[in-house]
Amino acid sequence: MAGPSAALLGLLLYAASSALGVSAKRQWLMLVACCIALIIPTLIFIQPGPALKGYVMELEIKGCEPPAQSTEISVKDWEKRVAQVTWASPREGWREEMRRALKQDEGAVVKAILSRRNEIRVTRKPWNRGQLISSGWEEVNYPRAFYISRKDGSCAEFRLGAKAKYFTEYDLSALSQNANDWPTRNVSDFLGLQTLKPLPEPYLALAGN
Repeated sequence: MAGPSAALLGLLLYAASSALGVSAKRQWLMLVACCIALIIPTLIFIQPGPALKGYVMELEIKGCEPPAQSTEISVKDWEKRVAQVTWASPREGWREEMRRALKQDEGAVVKAILSRRNEIRVTRKPWNRGQLISSGWEEVNYPRAFYISRKDGSCAEFRLGAKAKYFTEYDLSALSQNANDWPTRNVSDFLGLQTLKPLPEPYLALAGN
């Protein structure tokens, strides 16, 4: 509360105190108490809500292939995006560069049915900062493709029909990319796929059954 509203409240308190014959000292105490009563709820209200960390994904594996197999589809998709952008020029030689990057990449493109997902957030209020919370499982059941880096997995580990839980991080770093250096050099972003990661230890209990 500020400005005219605060001034009006002050006048009302003064008028009530004068009518009741309240001493000046008690008037100051009443004013301080009212200010505290207004400030505390306001401070609580403006505290930030939980921040999204990512999702626990329950997958049913349907296939796996090297990133190189998606090269031409991805290049054509980026050519369409480049053609729609008039305010920035793409990086010179990006096609050849990304063809080489995809050919050399030792990760994998995992094709799966996303059965369920569980949203993970972290609290940010001073009294519970850093606490992990989950939204609970949401039934999804639709086909998706994901990227996984070589250090986190390979096609040899993804058996057809197997079910497993992985984590996908909520990542907005691509939005801050230099406008003079695009398309992206990141393999997963170039493929347009979320990156699978092993389920972090702190999230195991939250993932449940």
